[in-house]
Formats: sequence, C-alpha cells, structure tokens
Amino acid sequence: MRKSITQEEARVIMRSVVKGIKDIWELSVIHRDMKLANIVLHFPDNPELLKMSRNDKKAFLQSVDFTKVNFQAKIADFGLSTILDENT
Repeated sequence: MRKSITQEEARVIMRSVVKGIKDIWELSVIHRDMKLANIVLHFPDNPELLKMSRNDKKAFLQSVDFTKVNFQAKIADFGLSTILDENT
C-alpha cells in the first residue's frame, strides 16, 4: 500500500495548485483559506470515479501516477475569500 507520493508527483500537483492561485489572483480574488482540505483533485478521463465506493476511490488514488494521468487540482471553498478593490 502506497503511503506517500514521489517528489515529481508533488511537483506536478503543486504546479497545478499554484497555477490556480495565479488565475484567481488575476481576477483580483484572494482565497484567504488555502489548505489541503480546499484542494480537490479532478480526473476528467475517469468519470467512473463518481460511482465508486470510498474504498475504491482510495485504491484508485494509491495506484495513480500523477506524472502520467490527466488530472486537475481545483481550489474549493471561497467562503472567506475577498475581491480586491481597484484602489487597493
């Protein structure tokens, strides 16, 4: 059973997260609550994940190679976010 991800996989995931943060900054939005729980991994090429049990999803995540699979790291929970004023 896999307990961690490789450094290369972490790099790929973090690049996606940082790109998302950059994109929302360009819209003058500041998230203000970035944490691991607010990052959602989306696998558009694997729609069957929606119908899988929690254990099957865990098994999928333990077997996936993030350097080879198409995924998106999405930023969630904008409840504490703010939109910067042009004058700020």
